[in-house]
Formats: sequence, C-alpha cells, structure tokens
Amino acid sequence: MKSYLENQAIQQKVKIELLQKQLTLIESTIEHLDCQSSIPEYSIALKDFPKHDVVSYRQTIAAPHRESVLWWGLANAVQSLNIQYSSPNLNIAIFHDEGFVEENLDVEIQKSVARKYPDTGIAKFKTIEPFTAATLTYKGHYVKLPEVYEAMARWIADNHYKIAGPHFNIYHVSPETQEAFDDMITEVCFPVEPV
Repeated sequence: MKSYLENQAIQQKVKIELLQKQLTLIESTIEHLDCQSSIPEYSIALKDFPKHDVVSYRQTIAAPHRESVLWWGLANAVQSLNIQYSSPNLNIAIFHDEGFVEENLDVEIQKSVARKYPDTGIAKFKTIEPFTAATLTYKGHYVKLPEVYEAMARWIADNHYKIAGPHFNIYHVSPETQEAFDDMITEVCFPVEPV
C-alpha cells in the first residue's frame, strides 16, 4: 500500500508541475498581450527634425544592455571640453544594423550640442541635416522595444512610407536620471520618406 501511494504521489507531483508550466505560459501570454495593447498604433506620428549639431560616439557592443558603456565613454571623452548642450538636450542611440539585432550591435550615441567642438579620439562632432521620422513615445521597460518596432513597421507600410535610414531612440527619461525601468520614457524613431 505504501509503495502504491508513493507512486500516486509522484504522478500527482508530475501533473502539478505540468499544470504549473501551462499556467505560467498562459500568464506570460496574457502579459505579452497587455504589452502589445499598451503600444497603440494611433500614437505613431510624423515628426520633422531640424538641422542640428551633435557629439557622437560609435562602436560595436556585445548586447543591448552594454549601451551604457558608450554613454560613460562619451562622457569621459568630452569632460574637459566644457560642452554647451542644446536645449532640449537630446540623448539619442542610433542602431546601424539592419533589422532587430541582439548581439554585436553597431550603435552610435549622440547628444545634441549648441555648436561644434574639435573631435577627440572617441567623440566626433557633426551636423545632422533635416529629416522626417515616424515616432512613437512610450513609457515602460526596454523589453517592449521589439513590439514597438513591429507596430511601427506596420504603420510605416500601411501609410505608404518606407524606412529611409537607421532607426534610433531618444531617451527622454533614462537610467541616467531614473532608477525604475517602468518609468523610462523612450521615443522610438524611424526616418521615413514617401513610397
């Protein structure tokens, strides 16, 4: 009898583990759907970016979470220049790879400046010509970015535009000023032109 009950207990534990896995999958699917519904397509708009000067630093990074290394590198490279940043000061990350890449990303970070300065070994100063971009601003964790990219790609195609350059993010509220990732405010931008 004891052996029989022990076998029954093992079988019930296996069933419980299977049900727990199914419940976890259902809950993560619900969470995923909630994330998608929190990125409404109607909030995507066209925005004209005027001609502006920036300081930039471009490098390949191993993974998206390593982007902070670029920001620290740029800050150290320009520390002695007493740069006057423009107002508003835009913190931009441009992703030069095609599509969504999760490893060995070619990333260029930029901060808008009031005028040009001499290049350093790391920091380059340049003028960005005017362009138009489809933009979507959202509040939340960076894990939502792939969903944002998908929503924007659909909007661009549905509205008879095509992507005209590498996409970029403007960090309005970032880990530089805010610790809670759910409070981040990111403006995702895709340069576009009519088809």
